[in-house]
Amino acid sequence: MRPRPARHSAPKNERGGDDRNYSPAPTPMVARLIRTNESLSGSSPPRRNSRVPMPSKAAEAPASSPRELVSARRLAEARSHPHIGAGLVALALVAILLSAPLAAAGTFTVSQEQVVVGTTDGIAGVQAEDGLRETMREVDVAPDLLAYPTVQNLSKGTQVSGAFPADVQSSDGVYVDYREVTTSPVVLQSNPAAIDPSCAWTACDNGRLSDNLYATSAAGGDVAVFKNFTFSVPPATAITRVQVGYEAFDATGNDRLGITISWDGGVSWCPTVTTGGLLGADPNAYAFLDFTSCTGHSWVPSDFGGSIATRITHAAVGPPETIDLDANVVRVTYLPLAYELALQYNWTSVAAGPRHDLRLKGHISDENISVQVLTPPSVWTPRLTFTNTTDQVLTYTLAASEFNAGNVSVRFVDALGPDATPSDLWIDYTDILTTVLAYHLDVVQTVMGISGSSPHLDIEGNISAGGENFNVFVWNFSAGSWALKMGSGFTSANQMHSAALFPDEIANGTVRIDYQDVDPTNVVPAALTLDFVRVTTTDAAASLPAILLVGGAVAGIAALALFLFFVVLPRRRSSSDTPAAPPGSRPALRAGVRAEPQAPSPSPEIAVADLQPGGAYLVDEPEPAAALRVLERLTGMGRSGLLVTRKDPLTVTRMFRLRHTKTVWLGDTPGSPGGQALAVSLRAVETSVGDFLRTNPVGVVLIDSVKDLVDGNDFPSVLEFVRRTVATVPRGQQILMVSMGPGVLQGRELKLLAQELEIVRIK
Repeated sequence: MRPRPARHSAPKNERGGDDRNYSPAPTPMVARLIRTNESLSGSSPPRRNSRVPMPSKAAEAPASSPRELVSARRLAEARSHPHIGAGLVALALVAILLSAPLAAAGTFTVSQEQVVVGTTDGIAGVQAEDGLRETMREVDVAPDLLAYPTVQNLSKGTQVSGAFPADVQSSDGVYVDYREVTTSPVVLQSNPAAIDPSCAWTACDNGRLSDNLYATSAAGGDVAVFKNFTFSVPPATAITRVQVGYEAFDATGNDRLGITISWDGGVSWCPTVTTGGLLGADPNAYAFLDFTSCTGHSWVPSDFGGSIATRITHAAVGPPETIDLDANVVRVTYLPLAYELALQYNWTSVAAGPRHDLRLKGHISDENISVQVLTPPSVWTPRLTFTNTTDQVLTYTLAASEFNAGNVSVRFVDALGPDATPSDLWIDYTDILTTVLAYHLDVVQTVMGISGSSPHLDIEGNISAGGENFNVFVWNFSAGSWALKMGSGFTSANQMHSAALFPDEIANGTVRIDYQDVDPTNVVPAALTLDFVRVTTTDAAASLPAILLVGGAVAGIAALALFLFFVVLPRRRSSSDTPAAPPGSRPALRAGVRAEPQAPSPSPEIAVADLQPGGAYLVDEPEPAAALRVLERLTGMGRSGLLVTRKDPLTVTRMFRLRHTKTVWLGDTPGSPGGQALAVSLRAVETSVGDFLRTNPVGVVLIDSVKDLVDGNDFPSVLEFVRRTVATVPRGQQILMVSMGPGVLQGRELKLLAQELEIVRIK
């Protein structure tokens, strides 16, 4: 187990938060030796690392001075002379008492600090006027706002599935599916411009146009061939229908017409189709025969480039009669192969703020989709592109002109324009995230061990140029509230500020000081830099009272020494009375052999404020996402965050207000249906964590579920990664948390992790 920094957090109120309105309970003053590895503030010594060999007792003990060796030798000699020994002990204690300074008044500096909101450099900078300073910085505490599209306009395309806007307001794998469509079919028709010279009909040219001038045939089998039809069919089209129309009549009988069409100027023909009985007078309208299905031929756009011909034959029924032909025409229908999508989303009343981020999640079937943003009134600018057939998360920061007073328009179009095949776009989630700024600072410092009269609080410091000012409060123990002590007194120049402390503002030698910004809603970050913070008192008149005190102490010590040497020592058992060790017993640890890890103790419950800078914790989660709520509170207090998780990043963003937090996504759970089991290596995770810790001195790292790291990796590798990361954290003010659900790790694995991380359950 690596050393743990000592905790100096305030007691918790019934809601589990910091109770900053507490007063320390009176405790008796106890004189004790303070070892070099013990905190001067009274914290317990750090625990040893089980991997580091323990030094021998001789190595731990400090080297003795010559004076101490002489005293020890004299005391050893005096053991054979109890009376002399008692006197020597009494004299030695008197010398120690007289040489030690009295617990007197003077200068008292900050011993503890609690950062409620903001960041600091630590109290080392406020201990003396030595050029080392502490800077307290405000952090943004305002929650960001989300806005969703309210209107969609699908001018080109069709909505295949999903419901707008409900299905684009959550990242849940439920999509709105949009598909490209082409334009409506196009119909073209043309009359012939010429006849073939072999035409057997009378006045054959009169059979081209509908003008009540007629080509006639009185004999069965007469043939007329018409040519030079004119069309303009684009090459990127699909021919969906081909027809031949005729305008003819038989005034005296029921003869018919046999009609066919050629695509190569009369060399090849479709099978002939015979009309029904003709009318007895000119109908002045076309009747059509369908040649879309032409045996041996499939129609293509190039067929209609000038080689179309029609052939009309007189088909007699019984004795021939006269047929009059006024006109014939060819009609073709085609579908443009120009599939495209034009989809528009509109937002209204998006909240104002210094920054607005458009966020999208979705994927395509094959064709890239360009995401464009409108700059009013009519300029569309490409900003993002969907290029993957699996989900992408895209983000773009809107320009001020694109924000358009909260009325934002975004459209989705084909990146390369229309094409010959239909494509799909699936959208899972979209929103606009508005960054709201409200910079705030709240830091509490504690000065302890104060004695003497006429106490004064002295603070030397300055604020950042152009930044807001700060108030200094002192806790009133009688009233149970904060009292304003220095109001907005700082300037950009480093200056001394002093104020007298009242009796109600000191309890058991303790003063609590609170620094808060004047305007918690300020949108510009400010900083307060302090050179030193201290409480000074006036020395008390110590002549006669001090002499009487020393004299009384000497007498008391002498009496104690005599009692020890004449009464207590003779009654002590000799060393021979000590029972011997059982035969065959062995020490718990042999030299060079590491002990089996001990079972971890039950997880203690602590509050978020009890998490110490430089601490590394294995968070026992009583319920899902408990550690994420802790990260939410820590980043809300001004810390930057790094989240290593397998949870969907957009879902985490929607459920938790994680400010200034980067995410390392481990991908979907391996083997999950439709999951993208991304191969995020342990080395890549360690690199991301190391880079973050190097660049964020007050950052917090959450590895969300140690099980997700173990999945796909072996436990020894994960354990070594944790050990290396734990070794990095104490170098700064960072916090490392590794969450663990109920029953995830048991037995030896849990014991090994407990050697590296402090197991806690956070309230």
